[in-house]
Amino acid sequence: NATGRNAQLRGVMFGEREPEFGVAPELEFRSNLNPSQQEAVRLALSCRDLAIIHGPPGTGKTTTVAELIYQAVMREQKVLASGPSNTAVDNLLLRLADQQLNVVRIGHPARVAKRLQENTLDALVEKHENMAIAKEMYREAEAIFRKLERYTRAKPGRGAKLAMRAEAKQLKNDARMMERQAVEHILDRADVICLTTTGDDDILRDRFFDMVVIDEACQSTEPGCWIPLLRADRIVLAGDHQQLPPTVLSDEAAKAGFDRSLMQRLIEHYGEEVTRQLDVQYRMHENLMQFSSAKFYSDSLIAHESVSEHLLADLPSFSSSELSDEPAQFIDTAGAGWE
Repeated sequence: NATGRNAQLRGVMFGEREPEFGVAPELEFRSNLNPSQQEAVRLALSCRDLAIIHGPPGTGKTTTVAELIYQAVMREQKVLASGPSNTAVDNLLLRLADQQLNVVRIGHPARVAKRLQENTLDALVEKHENMAIAKEMYREAEAIFRKLERYTRAKPGRGAKLAMRAEAKQLKNDARMMERQAVEHILDRADVICLTTTGDDDILRDRFFDMVVIDEACQSTEPGCWIPLLRADRIVLAGDHQQLPPTVLSDEAAKAGFDRSLMQRLIEHYGEEVTRQLDVQYRMHENLMQFSSAKFYSDSLIAHESVSEHLLADLPSFSSSELSDEPAQFIDTAGAGWE
């Protein structure tokens, strides 16, 4: 039974309440964004409930989302950045680390890319000033317990043993409190907290965020998205509903609709009202782009001039040949035994 802001957002998510927008702010962009990327950032910053950034392949979706988060932080907003996989969260964290923001990554360090492990909560807690005191308390407590185990002759009186055991337990309790204080201090100071949609949500306790951003939102099941959304004042979903859907192995769950993402459902319901599509792609020759642009994106994609005519033959490591002078080659393997 959601109440307050959660109830309002639930109404938007289920089409019971129209999403609202304020005036788009004047922005000085840190990144070199194209007009469609800039418009997506403006829409997301002006939303009061929900905005969607639709990023087809190679259109710089993660770059746009990172710029959005930077602009939100510059407006003193706290942001929760999430995604359905560790890879999605790490890709976003890489861009945010370049923005010189105070970013904390929640998640087991073994599942985080090595170059990003210094941003993990575990690594930051280990460096916190409280930890030296906490470790000393643990050492003192263990020394007392070892001393109690060694007593054979000349045992102390029962009251003395109870007092020593109580002292050791209190030292451990105080050490754990110091650790919790370190965690709270780090999270309180963070501009952006990153974790997977189904990550260790309990660490956040009762934290609420000005903006929750879910990247690769179309690869998450709808229930997965609701975990971070319950902490949101405003919601921004980013992804591409024309690419991979959520991975659902259960036929029963798929028939119940769990193979359709929250983002796809909201685009189908609200359309352009809440959505901005990025339309310039930086990944492929325009000939390679044409099919997907026509089939999935209403012929809306444009190949940036830096890639629109580039070929393998243009790269230093390739020489001109039949295979490298054309953007695509179809090779007939009939009769070659390569069925």
